[in-house]
Amino acid sequence: MAELFAKLKMKPIDSEIDLKKKIIHFQDHKFDIVHETQRKIVAKRSNERITIDRYNGKLVIDDESVTPTKIIAKYVCEIQKEKKKLF
Repeated sequence: MAELFAKLKMKPIDSEIDLKKKIIHFQDHKFDIVHETQRKIVAKRSNERITIDRYNGKLVIDDESVTPTKIIAKYVCEIQKEKKKLF
């Protein structure tokens, strides 16, 4: 399991990626991972899509229901190590 830390001008957003369960938790919403490559992770929830570039940490949320696709938000993420577990 990897955790993302999105750096915003406001306050940080803690998000979580679970590649085994194929889900991303982002801003209290659950996205299902639909595509995963060495370079990118793509997850969807209704019309919203999250694309994460694993090399540069860019995360883009867009709306697929409109043409052309509308970008909702962009973030730059920093991977955080999991805290050591007691058991």
